Amino acid sequence: MSTTHTTGPDAAGPGDRRVTPEAVAGRLLRAATRSGAQLVSEAAVLVQGAAVLADPIAGAVYSTPAAAAADGVHAAAHPQEHPHHVQRPAAGAVLVLHPAPTVPAEHVGLVVTTTAALLEVRGQRAAELRAEQMRLHTTLLRLLLAGHTTSVTNTVSADGLTHVTLYRLTGPDVPTAHQVLWRAARPSLAGHGGSCALIGEVDGELLVAELHHGSDDGRILRLVSRVSERHGLLAGLAGPVPLAEMPTAHADAAAARHSATPAHRIVPADAVGTPQLARLLPPGPYTAWARSVLSPLTREHRHLLLVRLRTGSAPRAAAALGLSPGTVRTRLRGVAALLGADLDDITVQAHLLLALRAPTRGDGDGDGNGQAGRNDRAGN
Repeated sequence: MSTTHTTGPDAAGPGDRRVTPEAVAGRLLRAATRSGAQLVSEAAVLVQGAAVLADPIAGAVYSTPAAAAADGVHAAAHPQEHPHHVQRPAAGAVLVLHPAPTVPAEHVGLVVTTTAALLEVRGQRAAELRAEQMRLHTTLLRLLLAGHTTSVTNTVSADGLTHVTLYRLTGPDVPTAHQVLWRAARPSLAGHGGSCALIGEVDGELLVAELHHGSDDGRILRLVSRVSERHGLLAGLAGPVPLAEMPTAHADAAAARHSATPAHRIVPADAVGTPQLARLLPPGPYTAWARSVLSPLTREHRHLLLVRLRTGSAPRAAAALGLSPGTVRTRLRGVAALLGADLDDITVQAHLLLALRAPTRGDGDGDGNGQAGRNDRAGN
């Protein structure tokens, strides 16, 4: 949310005889060319009161003054309780004005109508760029899943962002939910507040990756929760985990999503993972053992095996991977043959999950195995 204020000669209100309808339109138009925040601020000045652009998911997008944000959001949700506020739909949100009692109704009507129209124009211009931005986000998400972490962090100017929290959402109308979440989150590759959100559709799912410094502030979680409730989505959440473990988080989120219900639409992955194991086992021997166990497997094999172990069955793994159950069973038989192990044995499953969750570095043998471990992890 942002707030700005107009000052100087143009700050005269409607009590000044110089403020004609043409002047009102001109002032609002000039403000609109600068920013949405400036436009809402100018509207507040012209009605000598408050102006709020309230989004049903994000809350207050712009507010002047800032203290009016909560009141504006409540007025948009419950207009019957705020008879002195004036409202207009605008760019997928609601423009709420609370004018001073002395401001003529005709003047308020002109301001709210003109401001809403200009917000729509700004929204249409943004929509023209949105499709290209969405495609870029989807490409960056695919790169993260493929292990190209450095390329992504360089693109988003986020060298200091070390961790990711991942959401995988499915539902009857993912494209609409995607548009709504995009408008609410207003993602920027420059990030803000020490985080950067990537939002895209990958293989029919809505995928949201929040890059941050070890922990998130809950903003994206709140938005995802509201969108899930509004559009009937089910979601799995994984993280925070190091960026290099994005593929693991992806599989974990799929497994967690299978437990989501309309009563509990967002389910987090369980706490079993690298941070807990690394505290219990010496990282060098643990990593070396895991590499030895998994050495017959390719990166694709390891990803398939991890999804199978995390989801609990071949049919659920197939659903998470977008494959047929028969295809998954056939590939798992190939994995079992390479390992020489019975994948249905619970002890074997526990050992393999331990191996797949091994730390990515720390062998301490000085022969470059730390990098090999990182490559192994990228394939999980």
